[in-house]
Amino acid sequence: MSGTRFTASPPEILGLCRGDRLHCRAIRRFHSRGESRRRALLEDGIASTARSAALERENEQRALAAEKFSTVSSLVNPRLRPAAQAFKQLWNDMVLYDEHTWGDNRSVSNPQSQEAKQQQAIKEDFASDAKNRVNDLLWRSLAALADDISDPHDTLLVFNPLSWQRSSLVEIDLDKGLELVDLTTQQSVPYEVLSSGPAYRHIRFMAQDVPSVGYKAYAMRPTQQPAPAPPSTSEATVENQYYRVVLDPESGAVKSIFDKELNKELVNTSAPTASINISTSPEQTRLRTGRCNIAPPCRCLSSPSTARAVGAWCL
Repeated sequence: MSGTRFTASPPEILGLCRGDRLHCRAIRRFHSRGESRRRALLEDGIASTARSAALERENEQRALAAEKFSTVSSLVNPRLRPAAQAFKQLWNDMVLYDEHTWGDNRSVSNPQSQEAKQQQAIKEDFASDAKNRVNDLLWRSLAALADDISDPHDTLLVFNPLSWQRSSLVEIDLDKGLELVDLTTQQSVPYEVLSSGPAYRHIRFMAQDVPSVGYKAYAMRPTQQPAPAPPSTSEATVENQYYRVVLDPESGAVKSIFDKELNKELVNTSAPTASINISTSPEQTRLRTGRCNIAPPCRCLSSPSTARAVGAWCL
């Protein structure tokens, strides 16, 4: 069966085991001890460090963008070279986070012990270090590319590392009194104010049709038009045409998930601890696939060397 891949249960594997007696005996011993029927452990480990696991997954995607833009910047400017050693250390950090060991051997029974905390800190540091490395590599390559782009002063460049055109949300800090203008259409870009500081507004806007492995330019120009007010609600409510989700502002727990299409509340509000009702009806458990074609927000970077916002990376 060389070159053939198939899926089989442990009993089926034993039935297929032929010829290699040494490995067959090992498989049978493993199966006879009940090890193959034990609850898997690796997902428990990664769930115990959910925050750093999410960071690591983000690192893995952004590392690809950093490699791509580092290569592109060296092609645009032959005097530049990709930082091979830095990339090697970046991938080393990510692999060491992803490998299967998670904490001290008594981390479940004694999670507050010094040894358990120290080993978890070491594990989480791999993800944090990788984030710092990918930020540095990405910022350097985007700044190098921005220096070779001849757009005017105070231009925001949104980069797309993917091999297809895409539209995505972008978040930036925009100084008060300025607006964004799409230099392709010369139209003012609508945006949402997420928060405000004394001299700036943190905004989110949709970058439309950013070319593959390319960029789109937005001018930041003075305007007299008032900015939209930041959203304000009495309750923590998130809503679209399909769902309305309400959070408890004190505990952060989910108070309500209302399915508008099914006209049904999915949270059992009468339970002491809120639980989500999952129906087994095919009509009521259909997946909402294909409804959201907006990828995660881009993050924009500023370059002190060019005294302007110079770009964004997009997952």
